[in-house]
Amino acid sequence: MIACLAVSGSVVAGSAVRARAALPSSWARHAWVRDSKSVPILPRGTRALRAVAPTTAVHGDVVLKPRDPAALESFDTSVSTPGSSMFRHYLAPDTFAAAFGPSPTTIASVRAWLSGRGLDVGPTSGDGLIVPISGTAAQIDHAFDVGLEQYRLPSGRVVRVPDAQPLVPGALAGALDGVTGLDDLNRPEPQLVRPKDSASVPSTTAPTPATTASGAGSVPRASGPSPTAGCSNTIQSNPGSANALTVDQLASAYSFSSIYSGNEASGVTVGIYELEPFLPSDINAFKNCYGSAITASVSSVSVDHANPNAGSGAGEAALDVEMVIGMAPGVNARVYVGPNGGSGPLDTYIAMVDSGSPPAVISTSWGQCEAQLPPAYLQAESSIFQQAVAQGQTVVAAAGDEGSEDCYLFPSSNDTRLEVDDPAGQPWVTGVGGTTINALGPPPGESAWNLGLFSGTGGGGNSTTWTMPAWQLGPGVQSAYTKAQDTFTGAQPCPTSSGAGTLSCREVPDVAADADPRTGLAIFCSCASGGWAKIGGTSMAAPLWGALAALADQGQSSPVGFVNPTLYQAQCGGSPVFNDVTVGNNQPAASLPSNPPRVPAGPYYPATSGYDLASGLGTPIASALVGRLRSAPSSLCPVVTGISASSGPAAGGTTVTVSGSNLSGVSEVDFGNGNPATIRSVTSSSVTVSSPVSPTRGWATSTVIVKTGNDALGFDGSMPFTYLGPRGYWTVASDGGIFSFGQMGFYGSMGGRSLNQPVVSMASTPSSKGYWLVASDGGIFAFGDAGFHGSTGNIKLNKPIVGMASTPDGNGYWLVASDGGVFAYGDAGFHGSTGNIRLNKPIVGMASTPDGNGYWLVTSDGGIFSFGDAAFHGSMGAIALTRPVVGMASTPDGNGYWLVASDGGIFSFGDAAFHGSTGAIRLTKPVVGMAATPDGNGYWLVASDGGIFAFGGTYGGFYGSTGNIRLTKPMVGIGAH
Repeated sequence: MIACLAVSGSVVAGSAVRARAALPSSWARHAWVRDSKSVPILPRGTRALRAVAPTTAVHGDVVLKPRDPAALESFDTSVSTPGSSMFRHYLAPDTFAAAFGPSPTTIASVRAWLSGRGLDVGPTSGDGLIVPISGTAAQIDHAFDVGLEQYRLPSGRVVRVPDAQPLVPGALAGALDGVTGLDDLNRPEPQLVRPKDSASVPSTTAPTPATTASGAGSVPRASGPSPTAGCSNTIQSNPGSANALTVDQLASAYSFSSIYSGNEASGVTVGIYELEPFLPSDINAFKNCYGSAITASVSSVSVDHANPNAGSGAGEAALDVEMVIGMAPGVNARVYVGPNGGSGPLDTYIAMVDSGSPPAVISTSWGQCEAQLPPAYLQAESSIFQQAVAQGQTVVAAAGDEGSEDCYLFPSSNDTRLEVDDPAGQPWVTGVGGTTINALGPPPGESAWNLGLFSGTGGGGNSTTWTMPAWQLGPGVQSAYTKAQDTFTGAQPCPTSSGAGTLSCREVPDVAADADPRTGLAIFCSCASGGWAKIGGTSMAAPLWGALAALADQGQSSPVGFVNPTLYQAQCGGSPVFNDVTVGNNQPAASLPSNPPRVPAGPYYPATSGYDLASGLGTPIASALVGRLRSAPSSLCPVVTGISASSGPAAGGTTVTVSGSNLSGVSEVDFGNGNPATIRSVTSSSVTVSSPVSPTRGWATSTVIVKTGNDALGFDGSMPFTYLGPRGYWTVASDGGIFSFGQMGFYGSMGGRSLNQPVVSMASTPSSKGYWLVASDGGIFAFGDAGFHGSTGNIKLNKPIVGMASTPDGNGYWLVASDGGVFAYGDAGFHGSTGNIRLNKPIVGMASTPDGNGYWLVTSDGGIFSFGDAAFHGSMGAIALTRPVVGMASTPDGNGYWLVASDGGIFSFGDAAFHGSTGAIRLTKPVVGMAATPDGNGYWLVASDGGIFAFGGTYGGFYGSTGNIRLTKPMVGIGAH
């Protein structure tokens, strides 16, 4: 295995890499680049086997970018956003290439490159995005300078994977999304689940009158398909389908039956994505169960020579088709069947959008963990789905059956990270999560579907790839679980733009429906004993939503297309269009994620009022929602577009105006969650407030969060507000003398007074208007607004005090002795100590976490001891040092720290960046302490003669020193805030 092949979690055991022939001299090295986007990701525990036989046939795709990706994103936004002048003015079929496809010159250059490398180049797709390639393994090796190797996955499946990043022409690299299909590692999984044991159907409450989309009046409609008595008896008597739901029960629960009129979705084509075959005889058996009520036609399309009717498959195709035609019984169902592996999955999607008569709706129940897919594949899918949006196609996708831990797929992967499923996580797709129906209703009683990792749980969470689309910014989506930009480092959590210019991540699912196999749909499949089976999973929920989109398209002059912007606005329109699911969560039962965030606590993720990461916006009230989709509302939800001031003094009082639309319902504006401002005025377009006091009473960066009802805008970090304190620092001498520099005030000192023991350290209050000094006997001296909360001055200590740290609110502090004994006062909590542990070297300092719920101790050899919520990020404990460590400082977010040695050498850990040191400089006096700059992007060092060394920091800098002044006593510490 070579180093450039990505591996999830561990080194892959393997054989030596094959020797590769030298490149032809005509291949100028500077003109060729490695395509890292196309590197597959091997799961933990994969084993290398041998080279792929040179004569093995390989089929792949070279994927080109749209000509102007930004223009395509803008067009898609316009045609799918209610209120836009371009709303639903879609591209006609076969015109995408001319409008947004790669230029003919680019396509010709790509084809010439590939054919010149000896590959068989197939016809370019009509949209220009896909250039198919074929060749033997030896030809692939020659063309892309890669060797194809075989590996055995933990599941036992043997796969083909390139041993290097494909080599592509540098002149064309910018026009390519990547090369896919060279490996057959990635195989989408069907999102269907069979029940583990028998279960009864949910209870049925008395039905409520059906209503029109406006909610006014009772309208009698055809009830839709119902199984014949004989068929119903057969379903319930079959052990594999007993207690299964039938489509009439689902239609009643979700009020589909109130919009049926006898020709449901007639003339509308739903494309059903499949990577397994199905039997038409199975579909006919299902239709016959409902008498003559289902008039849908079902046809199939072969992709890459797959045989659509080669067998019954595992039941996924039967479930998808039968759910669509059962819920939209007049629809035209067109089943696209491709091979599962290589370029088959991507080619099947391209077949569904790139034709003269594409289906109005695409339903897919096949998915993979987003984090396990290479960027080239994800971006290629995105371009295809953007074409679908431009053409007015609705795409719905199952959100996965592993809950918030989507990468877990036994036995292939035991990865329990918080991840989402692809393509449900794509920004141009409607992701469909799962619920459990506890009572059919209507309205149904529902909770988040959660039966654990092995029995199924509805997918959902934060993407780790795509930024949040614009339509998710406003309507109640943001919460404490929103994955936002890091206010300390500025790092964005998701690397790939959705085109919205947002800072946080795409959230999934968008909507939900019943997916619990215990209330699964009765389907007919020859793969099941007796023909009938009860099957659930988000594979059950996605085609239900595909059927709803088809019903909304019926009789319309243009299809509803990409519905997400409409869905998110529709929930703000007064009368409900979703059944709000508020019970349960989708952290798989009895499983803990391996990468939980520091805050908030789990479970990840709870169902809540309004949008949530377990059930999205909720399940459909079709009687109301179809009308909203057809006549889409615009600008109903609160939106924030700007903030008048991004900084102000830590004392508060800054006038800040938040501008936007539909803001008249704003009830609270927080500067950091739970730190409310004083509201001065509220209008529909603006909210004016006075900023509250800084949550730290000093330097801080807080996110402005605007709350209205269930809405919360700003959790994405798009409205940061920086609290400013004075710039500068204090230094303290062993006699308690204080020297203030910059804008730091002098509030008193012990200089000139008789002390029992020398001062050894200091800490400042959060307001920077006070400080404490501590002596080696633990005596405390408080000045300015620093309150006295206790001391060890009258207690006999085993070892002297060597350092101190204050709590974030300034209402307490900790003292630490050289043996690591910790003494907590005021609101400082005790989280542990090394007082009863034999240490190799003495403790020399401490630092606290930003929330005050933990602290670190450091020894003179650089050993770190972490307590409470203080995370261990590394130490120098096992490394020989030139000089002893004398102090430490932590970053403002608590995710890192620095250690400083007496020669000024700096050791940085976690997110603490190295900005320089005096380790290579001859010092007049040794360094005795350090302090971090308020923004955490720098630090000051102080020597015993008071010399100051300033490194990094926007709010750092040199403000003066006592390095050239004769001191009565040496400096022992430094304070800053």
